[in-house]
Amino acid sequence: MKKAVFLDRDGVLNKLVLNPATGEFEPPHSAEDLVLFPDVIESLRIIQDAGFELFLVSNQPDYAKGKTTI
Repeated sequence: MKKAVFLDRDGVLNKLVLNPATGEFEPPHSAEDLVLFPDVIESLRIIQDAGFELFLVSNQPDYAKGKTTI
């Protein structure tokens, strides 16, 4: 059996983006808005080097709310 780590994207691996229209922090709506937290890549490498498979999971609430497209 393999070891695995399941990671949420928004607010865990990357910063949320302030939506000026609502004043709320939301997931990024474009690739240009995606900013990873410092040391995320290195941390993921350490986990992977320790023998873990990495999986990214995300519910993408903005897509479900019709704020963005796939």
